[in-house]
Amino acid sequence: MSGRRLVVHPDHAAYIAGYQRAVADLRGQMNADHYETLVEINILRRELADLRQLHARALEAVRAEQDHQRAHAEHRHRELTRAWSAERDLATPLN
Repeated sequence: MSGRRLVVHPDHAAYIAGYQRAVADLRGQMNADHYETLVEINILRRELADLRQLHARALEAVRAEQDHQRAHAEHRHRELTRAWSAERDLATPLN
């Protein structure tokens, strides 16, 4: 420091005190906002985990249905192949 005494005009002291109060209020509001943000992030993380589980279950159901359809199509193909390769008795009617 320069060793000089800081001289504050009486009107400026109120301004400085008001500024300090405003900074303290804003700091408190920033802390509250930060806490709310952290809470919201945790809520969103839980929702994301739930959505991932839901997606996994839906994907599992879709894959099970696709496997079922594939097995049915393979069975039908085998039956058709067997029927096509069989000799038809010409004496029996078609219908």
